[in-house]
Amino acid sequence: MNVLLVDDQKEIVENIRNGVRWEELLVEQVYTAVSALEAKLILVNFQVDLLITDIEMPGESGIRLAEWTREKYEDVEIVFLTAYSKFDYAKSAVTLRIFDYILQPVNYAEIEAVIRRVQEEWKKKEQVRILRRQADVVKEQQNAIFDSLLMKCRSDRQEDAESLWGELIRHDGEGRDIYVILVHIRHWLKLKQQWPDALMRFTFVNVMTELLTECGCEVRVGSTEPGKYWIFLFAKKGILTEEQVEKKNRIFFEFLKKHLDSRISMYADHKPVGGHIVTVIGQLTDRSARHADGECGIFYQDEDSGEARGADVTERLMAWIHENVWKRGGNVTRADAAEYVSMNQEYMSRMFKEKTGISFKDYVLQEKMKYAEKLLRETAMPVSVIASKVGFSNFSHFSAMFKRFYRDAPADYRKKMS
Repeated sequence: MNVLLVDDQKEIVENIRNGVRWEELLVEQVYTAVSALEAKLILVNFQVDLLITDIEMPGESGIRLAEWTREKYEDVEIVFLTAYSKFDYAKSAVTLRIFDYILQPVNYAEIEAVIRRVQEEWKKKEQVRILRRQADVVKEQQNAIFDSLLMKCRSDRQEDAESLWGELIRHDGEGRDIYVILVHIRHWLKLKQQWPDALMRFTFVNVMTELLTECGCEVRVGSTEPGKYWIFLFAKKGILTEEQVEKKNRIFFEFLKKHLDSRISMYADHKPVGGHIVTVIGQLTDRSARHADGECGIFYQDEDSGEARGADVTERLMAWIHENVWKRGGNVTRADAAEYVSMNQEYMSRMFKEKTGISFKDYVLQEKMKYAEKLLRETAMPVSVIASKVGFSNFSHFSAMFKRFYRDAPADYRKKMS
């Protein structure tokens, strides 16, 4: 431990330096200063663990020195020397996290007792720092292992990849369901806002761990290419349903979309990983490559059929279309719908037609005509207004579309129904 003594009266500094039994306290170095400026020069150039400073000094006070020290070197412990009651400086003590006060004239035994307490606190903090460093090393090693796995999957060393994956499962995944997610940062909208790799990994682990707390989930992150992060989730067996997986992924995606100023695509499966990891990584990589246009969203694939899972999404889309046409009278676009379900537009359209047997565009038109028919039957609203309410600016186009569905022009249909 190194100590810095500061007092504008040189003889007080020298008396403390000569009167305290530093060797017994295992203090390696005792620095002295007679002004805040001199103290700052020492703090800048030498390692200091404990600052003992007078409060009342001409020019820059001990409190100002403590403020500067706390801002620059937050791990330095600070003890005030004062001729006044410590209650006079209680507010500063709280703000600056002052370790203790020693009343002047100083008692060497009291200084030694304070230093021993500082050393005990210092040892505790050092133990915490050691544990944190060890945890950081473990995290770095885990990152390196999963980075190595990804590199093996992409190279000709696929047998090595499967072997390493087997070891990882035995270590982290025994009796667990494993999910793999690819997060592709397509484009940072502002170069200055680009996050460093370490922060990205840290964020992914923390957010996913928080989202899956009840699942006892372990989260690992690997990356071998800029902007591509592979998230490996090790959850308790059978605890996550497909609906829960989709919900957690959506919350995760929305968090990233809100806080990262970037365009993001996310590739995942509803079911746990099965089979060879090389195949899983390859499939997710291929799906990412097919979206070279940079479409944002979450993209799923059922493990058994290899087709996009869309029943739940289709139901949500149909409800959303109904809401926008019937209650809001808005202009429903494919782009808005795709953004609502966080999907690629082309992918969403194909999925919608597969599940409903009708194209997205025709389904929207069908809902508009149903709403127009209801308004013609139940209100005296002018036909031109009804056309506008269902998103048509061209009256002739509206009439033609209505006649296609109900065989009569809007005005004729109203007369027939009245």
